[in-house]
This record gives sequence, structure tokens and C-alpha cells, in this order.
Amino acid sequence: MSGYTGYGAQVQKANMTEKEMESFKEELQHFENRIQKHKYFADQVDKNELKYDMKQVKDEEFLARQKNVKEKAEHYGKQAEKHASDIQKRLDKIIARRSEL
Repeated sequence: MSGYTGYGAQVQKANMTEKEMESFKEELQHFENRIQKHKYFADQVDKNELKYDMKQVKDEEFLARQKNVKEKAEHYGKQAEKHASDIQKRLDKIIARRSEL
């Protein structure tokens, strides 16, 4: 998944300086990493839930690991949502500043 896809038109509209663009690219890479971590952990949860009937599993260690993986998936999902919001706010601020000039 390329982080640049959803922001292309806004980035052009922002008319960023080279320094701003480099910083923005870095931020998108961090965002993409969070999305990949969320996807990895969410996929692990889904695979285990498809493979095992979680109500029938008696192995407490397995259940604890599954709970931990599910919490990590939720954590990274929330981080990705917050990061997307922060990126949007940053773009909006740059665009507003440019249009004031």
C-alpha cells in the first residue's frame, strides 16, 4: 500500500517546499509502517480465529497470546487512524498557509 495515493492532489495543492516534502514523505513512511503492523496483527488474529474455535480452546497460554495479538492489532489500528488524522491536519494547515500568501 502506498501512503502517497490518497494525498496526491492535496500535496500538489499544498505546493510544499523541498524540505516540507521530504518531511512529509518520512511521515507517510511511518504511517505506512503502522498500517502494515496493524494488518499483520489483524491477519494473525483472523487466521487463528478461522483455524480454531476459540470457545473450544482450553490452552490458557494460547488464549493469552491471542488476546495480546488482538490488543496489538487494535493498538496499531488506532495509531494508524490517529496518524492519518494528523497527516490530514498538517496538509490542511500547509494549504491554508499557502492560500493566505
